[in-house]
Amino acid sequence: MGDVADGASVAAENAAAQRILSQLYGEKMLVDAAAQTFCTGTTVKRFLRAHRGVEEDAKAALIQTLLWRANNRPHRRVCAACAKDPRAHPLRPVGLCKLGRPVVYGSLLGSSLPEGSVMADIDDHIIHLLEWIFSLAGTGAGAVWIVDLHGFCASTVDPLAVQSSILLLTRHYPEVLGALCIVDSPLIFLGTWKALKTQIPPVSLNKVSLVRYRDADAKFQELLPQPVADRVRVEMEDARNPEIMAVKQWWDTPPEPPVRSPGRTIQS
Repeated sequence: MGDVADGASVAAENAAAQRILSQLYGEKMLVDAAAQTFCTGTTVKRFLRAHRGVEEDAKAALIQTLLWRANNRPHRRVCAACAKDPRAHPLRPVGLCKLGRPVVYGSLLGSSLPEGSVMADIDDHIIHLLEWIFSLAGTGAGAVWIVDLHGFCASTVDPLAVQSSILLLTRHYPEVLGALCIVDSPLIFLGTWKALKTQIPPVSLNKVSLVRYRDADAKFQELLPQPVADRVRVEMEDARNPEIMAVKQWWDTPPEPPVRSPGRTIQS
């Protein structure tokens, strides 16, 4: 019965996505090539899941996102801070998880930005990453995000910048989380996390794990193939060594080879 129910749910979701796509084409919302490239069946299904299968709500949210994309051209967006100094935002792709989803690792350490400014222009950085993620085939399940909070303090993060990023993700990139692992968060982060949780949709909140540093390897083994798990471990160890971070050029290190069919690669 479970397989039948699951099959019926998939068929219903596919049918709903097709209805929305047909309506958007009929209403001339997808005349632009960039809009057509973005608004695939996979994208529509992400919006449906984010809006609990309510077609009217998913369609309305998609229209708002299509208008936002037409005005902002996110597929052409670059991170101005990192273009000026590649050390600005230590948030980068490192490979693919066991399910073929892109894995992104980020640390608060190693940024060249002044303390308290690490979130400066972060929306542009996140948009650039997300557009890259969704340019890959087979990423309907989103991505795995590993956020290393070693070194976090009250002045590290601008709450308004975090709120802006959450709003960006929930409005225009819903269901982007395949999983989020927050590693080595200090006690002082709990207050911040309590406030942030109220702004994250429940469907996304269920995919968040707070992981102690000593338990990180077990979590990585669950999510990542060995080469990517090893890569993340090295990234975390390097982040805790100021001498390494002073000279490390992480932006020039390509992601680990993905677990995919021969001839398919992942590039940053």
